[in-house]
Amino acid sequence: MVDPWSQVATEDAAKEVVDKLAEIRSCFPAGAECPGLVIVAHTKKPRTEDVRKGRGLVFLVSGSIALVNTARCVYMLLPWSDDPEDDRIYWSCPKLNNGSMYAPSVWHRRFGTFFLHDEKTNPKDWGRDDDDREKITEEHLRAAFEKSDELGSGKLVEALKKISGAGESTCWRAIGEDGYLRPLLTRSGHGKLKLKDPE
Repeated sequence: MVDPWSQVATEDAAKEVVDKLAEIRSCFPAGAECPGLVIVAHTKKPRTEDVRKGRGLVFLVSGSIALVNTARCVYMLLPWSDDPEDDRIYWSCPKLNNGSMYAPSVWHRRFGTFFLHDEKTNPKDWGRDDDDREKITEEHLRAAFEKSDELGSGKLVEALKKISGAGESTCWRAIGEDGYLRPLLTRSGHGKLKLKDPE
């Protein structure tokens, strides 16, 4: 086990990551006799407007993407919220070669023992404020498109901020790939967002 990776590769260059991994491999026998290697890496500083889920979580690993590209599997352990008294963590598998990725789950941190599974918190609520649904409504969304049939994600967020009075991160979460307003949106041929036609 290598913990933490930042003490091995002090620079983010892909070449250094590849070179350091080669050095580590040279210490072990090849083939079936080679043991598994676990690397513990930190995550990047979170950005409120950038809530990632699923495969996109690999881009939160600090340093070069070469590290996660080389890995056979990647697991992410992330705090559920910024509240220091909230002991919940979000556990996800954004990469698993030669197998099906596990569904994300929520756990409670415990010292000196196994984590406690949280069966009450819905993993799909990851990155979403408890009152997000009250802040951005379908009416707000439709009002944002009154002057234009299609908008880039950033422009849509700016419009929602002005109309609803909600914060930027709340607007991003509402229209994100897993956002609760996303089923009302689709991508145009130009890659911008627009309202779906009524069925």
